[in-house]
Amino acid sequence: MKKLLLLTLVLFTLTSTAQLRKIEGAWSHEKTEYVTAFFYSKGEIKNIEYIGPDKLIWKIVNKGRKFITTTIRNEKNGHKVVAKYELNEDDTLTVTFIGDYKGVLNYTRYNE
Repeated sequence: MKKLLLLTLVLFTLTSTAQLRKIEGAWSHEKTEYVTAFFYSKGEIKNIEYIGPDKLIWKIVNKGRKFITTTIRNEKNGHKVVAKYELNEDDTLTVTFIGDYKGVLNYTRYNE
């Protein structure tokens, strides 16, 4: 019974990791001049950066099977924002922003 429980936990962890791995890469939306980049290392998303006029690094506060929640405080303008990134079946990323900016954007993979 213990082995079955351990096997179930290992398979769940591998499935969750595989889903988050799909988020890795660069994403963009036509309404923003920033490109969002997810960096994956040692089995997890380690870093999220917005690359544009300013480089913004978001802090990861929660991760699920198909989502990542982040937060940031922009020192230049004092804005605080929470963003939830959800991977969709069609390989798009829905981003819900809450805080000093509120909105929902659907990102696609960045192609220069």
